[in-house]
Amino acid sequence: MTDNELLLAISDMMDKKLNHITKDVQKIKKDMKELKTKVDKIDIRVKNIEARVDHIEAKVDKIEAKVDKIEARVDKIEAKVDKIEVKVNSIEARVDKIETKVDNTVIRVKNIELNQENKVLPRLNTIESCYTSTFDRYKDSVGDYEEIKQDISIMKKVIQEHSQKLQNIS
Repeated sequence: MTDNELLLAISDMMDKKLNHITKDVQKIKKDMKELKTKVDKIDIRVKNIEARVDHIEAKVDKIEAKVDKIEARVDKIEAKVDKIEVKVNSIEARVDKIETKVDNTVIRVKNIELNQENKVLPRLNTIESCYTSTFDRYKDSVGDYEEIKQDISIMKKVIQEHSQKLQNIS
């Protein structure tokens, strides 16, 4: 075999192998194109997802701001409720004391009423009847008193006259 034939045989062998490699490379290129298309589609989807995520994050930020405001208001309300609870507890204690005092006062009033009914009123009736009878006696004797007064004044005059007569005699 001549050099040319040898070169030609090597060239044919190389061409066969290169054809096979070329086919493989073309297949790889085709696969790469398909992959690139898929990657491009994925990129588009990722960009859409990123846009949606950005939108969601913006909404979440707004919601977080609102939640922070609400939490601040709730904290204020809780503080006010705590103060109100303290005041209510104080008022309840005071009301309990007042109820106790009212209960004691009711008991005392009942005792006073019973005492008046059973002791004071009967005695007052007795005192009234005594004073009434005494008043009636005094009222009746007022007329007598005036008569006695007149009698005494007459007696004074008579005694004075008699006293003078006795002095003149002696």
